[in-house]
Amino acid sequence: MAEESDGKELVEHLYNAGMNALRAFRHMMPEFPSGSPALRELRAAQMELLLAAKSAIEHQIKFLEQMEKPKKKEMKKIEVKKK
Repeated sequence: MAEESDGKELVEHLYNAGMNALRAFRHMMPEFPSGSPALRELRAAQMELLLAAKSAIEHQIKFLEQMEKPKKKEMKKIEVKKK
């Protein structure tokens, strides 16, 4: 259970950080001329933040899906020798 809440907390903080960064980028973008290197770098940084958030969310979804699957017990074949 602790791992699940840790994962949710990670995703929440990553999302909040990303959204704050996106808002900051959007406020700064109008100050840069269209096509400027600074604007291209800000857009690239924005894309990386979004991809990081997407990756963290997808990882959390997979983790939760794995928790829902019943655990399979491994069975070993035992050879019985006749006397």
